[in-house]
Amino acid sequence: RSLLAAVHHGVDMNIVVASNGGGSIFSFLPVAAHHPNAGGPSDQEFRTLFTTPHSCPLVEVAGGCGAGHLICATETDLAAALADHPNGVRILDVPVDADRNLQQHRRIAAAISDALR
Repeated sequence: RSLLAAVHHGVDMNIVVASNGGGSIFSFLPVAAHHPNAGGPSDQEFRTLFTTPHSCPLVEVAGGCGAGHLICATETDLAAALADHPNGVRILDVPVDADRNLQQHRRIAAAISDALR
């Protein structure tokens, strides 16, 4: 609804979406301890219950709401898109590897923790 409202009210903005296939947020939560690699349920059960991948491409969501859509496959693409100030709402779709993203967050958290000690 917020996307529709922004388009309807003529808001000019970019929305950056880290596009990881959906549901990867659960990898950052305590439930991740129940992942099959951690001795939990089968991979299929875990995916069904927690990762909840969606099958709705952002380009279709954007188009259905009257917003623009742009895939930013590189940092350069994203920087250029952010430097541009579009008229209306535009979704900047940034594909990310969910597993690499999780590992990167863990490395950053460990470095912060080490620095604070």
